[in-house]
Amino acid sequence: MKKYDEKDGVWRTVGGRRIFIKNGQSLSDAMIKSGKFKRYIDSDSIDSKVVDIEIDGLTDCLEVRSTGETVETEFGIFKMTPAMQRKLKREKWRFDWTKAEGENLYALRVKGDDTIQGLISFTHEQGYTKVFLAESNPSNVGHNGKYIGTGAHLFAIACYESKKQGNDGFVTLTAKTKLVDHYAKTLGAYSLGPKENMAIDEVAAQKLIDKYIKK
Repeated sequence: MKKYDEKDGVWRTVGGRRIFIKNGQSLSDAMIKSGKFKRYIDSDSIDSKVVDIEIDGLTDCLEVRSTGETVETEFGIFKMTPAMQRKLKREKWRFDWTKAEGENLYALRVKGDDTIQGLISFTHEQGYTKVFLAESNPSNVGHNGKYIGTGAHLFAIACYESKKQGNDGFVTLTAKTKLVDHYAKTLGAYSLGPKENMAIDEVAAQKLIDKYIKK
């Protein structure tokens, strides 16, 4: 490990990796310069699997839009079947979840209700968890959606499972270009290399976990 004078900066653990952040240096730049995130950061290309779910608000769990009532939720690993995908298609879900990348597919529900409010797929890598796809139930999308907070809740699930896996809650994603600033403002995510390649570090992850995961 390269030796640094601590008066010139601070050591920090990010995604299970120790990196040195020099005074005045951004975290993302320090991560890039450390060379320890090469499997995720690629300065020449952008992952073709982009995340484009909108974050409609940071709520205490899910919130009923019409009343402001907060409802309890539950989540778990979900097995997608062709029959279920046909049902989702009838309900106007956008993605074919039978083809979703990622070793882990999780479904979000309101307690006592079998309706799927959101789906997210991700894979645990060494030191970080990569989100491939996230989608909210169409009934929650837009200004007249039933529940507020689905998008952020899905990312909280990924952060929570990342932490359980030993990845410190560190999550990466490739964002749709027009949503880069949106994710920075709502999720606390920041860019690594190409601006679309984004990360949620352990500090931002813990904020999401504290807000949404009541376990």
